[in-house]
Amino acid sequence: MMKRKKRILIGGSIVLIAAICGAIFLFNGKTQPTKSLAKQVEEDYTGIEEIINQAVEKNENLAMSSNPYEYVKNNSYYDRLVSKGISILPILEKKINENQYGDGLLGYITAIAIEDITECNLKEDKDLQWATVSEFGDSWKKFKKTAKEKIDALINSKLDETVKVKQLKKYGVYAAAVLKEQKLEEKFPKIVKMHPINKNEYEILEKELQ
Repeated sequence: MMKRKKRILIGGSIVLIAAICGAIFLFNGKTQPTKSLAKQVEEDYTGIEEIINQAVEKNENLAMSSNPYEYVKNNSYYDRLVSKGISILPILEKKINENQYGDGLLGYITAIAIEDITECNLKEDKDLQWATVSEFGDSWKKFKKTAKEKIDALINSKLDETVKVKQLKKYGVYAAAVLKEQKLEEKFPKIVKMHPINKNEYEILEKELQ
């Protein structure tokens, strides 16, 4: 009988401890939410600056360089920023639109990040080439304003399929979004494979092209 009571007490204690641990876990989960995407982006920018400052101290040639692309090489925080993908596009575009960094280095890095994430190189189009951050902002707006129309025209053109794919590549993830919208993924598998997008990313890109 005593053994049975001990088992009941021990069993009850285990259940009670488990319940308390569960409550603590839930409480911490509510009071310590995951960092917002915007917060994560700002932390990446801080890290980008720190790595650049360290690199400049060690390399005089880098300090003299006016090429912004040199500053994102081997920068783990830049890589981390870009790895967040399409989900941070609205945040980066806001930085450009609000001219948060002017024509400073972080402004150029923001423009480069947008191109890397979308896999679009505006400088391939002579009408969209840019040299300053403000010029990038204007060219980016122009690019997005006409992208859907031009992608539609390419899809429906009489061009050879190989040529179509080559031309569609210039529109990066936006081409994949339009193909998804029109349910043409099977017709252009190369584009879809090059620029895979999930449902949330598609919704972001759809808004971008409106």
